[in-house]
Amino acid sequence: MNDERAMILTMLREGKISVAEADALLDVLNDDAGAGGFSAARPGGSPAPDQPGDDAKPSGDDAKPSGDDAKSGGRGADFRFDFDAAGLSDGIRAVMGSVRETMSGVSETLKNAFSEFGDLDIHFDLDQGLGKRRVEDTRRLSTDAGSSDRLHVSNVWGDLRVRGGSSDAIAAEVRVTAWAATEEEAATRLRSITVDLVERDGAIVVDVTGAERKTRIDIDVTVPRRFGVTASSASGDVWIEEVDGAQSVRTASGDISVASVGASRVGHHVFSSKSGSIVAASLSGEVDASSASGDIRVDGFDGALSVSSQSGDVHVTDGTGSVECKSVSGDVSLSMRAPETMIAVTSVSGDVVVRVPRDAAIDVHASTISGDISSELPLADERRARRSLSGRMNSGGIAATVSTVSGDASLRLDSATGSP
Repeated sequence: MNDERAMILTMLREGKISVAEADALLDVLNDDAGAGGFSAARPGGSPAPDQPGDDAKPSGDDAKPSGDDAKSGGRGADFRFDFDAAGLSDGIRAVMGSVRETMSGVSETLKNAFSEFGDLDIHFDLDQGLGKRRVEDTRRLSTDAGSSDRLHVSNVWGDLRVRGGSSDAIAAEVRVTAWAATEEEAATRLRSITVDLVERDGAIVVDVTGAERKTRIDIDVTVPRRFGVTASSASGDVWIEEVDGAQSVRTASGDISVASVGASRVGHHVFSSKSGSIVAASLSGEVDASSASGDIRVDGFDGALSVSSQSGDVHVTDGTGSVECKSVSGDVSLSMRAPETMIAVTSVSGDVVVRVPRDAAIDVHASTISGDISSELPLADERRARRSLSGRMNSGGIAATVSTVSGDASLRLDSATGSP
């Protein structure tokens, strides 16, 4: 069984496509080896010379299915015809290729992002403090940054907040909480925990020793604005704000919130969560955001943004630069203020909405296997079929690619951005 058939059967088993849709897709793959299949499709969306040019048929009512096909929602024979005979530029092979790339890309990103959690014990009891005595203590630490320009923090259980300040000093407030059967035992456990700020390999490290399973460490640090942060947390939320250096934040179970990060497009930022949401605003630089199980929201970026979610929605607004969004199971909403270089959106099971300004100079290529495509973009050289759309807006130049397997694709003008 090849990859395409396995993927179709997996989506059917998970309820992401219907039996009729699965049958139609399998029929297309079976016919692909014969004449007139996808191998006959020409690049760029043009029909072969001996084909009638169905791609060029107008949008609207003329493009709607009729008769028995309309009763079945456009599935079955009409669905097969669109992909088999019309010679669409983005056929099932191209879409499946995008899907495989999306799924493998998300998996590889997440595997790399969470490889460092191997030495963290995240299997603590969530109710470990219930019915036991608890004591807590707040430690306040400070040190000069010196020549350091980075903060390193690794935590098992507890929240982390890092913010940029105006001075060259580093100040930390650390709340340590310990549980035990008696108050005396909890106090003894608390005293065994040490927290220090130490310089190591050019970075300032929040060094915690003696923390056991029945302890929680919450850390609040102020660093110079020029700092970058490397942070990992097995269970806890992370906030990063108003810092200009390169950021790397990974959580196994916890949300990530970042705001006003990066001073230019030079920095590279990585935000990854295995089981948590990511919320970001006012980002500059090259940004990679990924979540295995959680939503991702980015409000404002300037640079290059790459977002991947395995199980969650993706929402991006006010973007300047290039963007790539990949979702396996979730909706994608993207709004660009000033697109540059590339717009690429792929969804396996979810709807996609892309908004661009009126002055965007883009080359549009949209395709879907079992969804609908709608557009309000003023496209020149438009070629439209039931499952694909291509054309050029404002002379083109920037590649804008949208592909879905089981979901609708909608292309819209963003009235709040661009020139009037």
